[in-house]
Amino acid sequence: MCSSATSAIDVGTQLSGAGVCRTVRVASGPVHGARVVPAPVTEV
Repeated sequence: MCSSATSAIDVGTQLSGAGVCRTVRVASGPVHGARVVPAPVTEV
């Protein structure tokens, strides 16, 4: 999730340019099923 439309476009451009995804869509919330994914826990 991005804080602005401009940053959403930037992230979409980066993802599609890196070959990570085939299509990119920008949605405005609230969007059913959208959630913040917690950072992975790393143990030392």
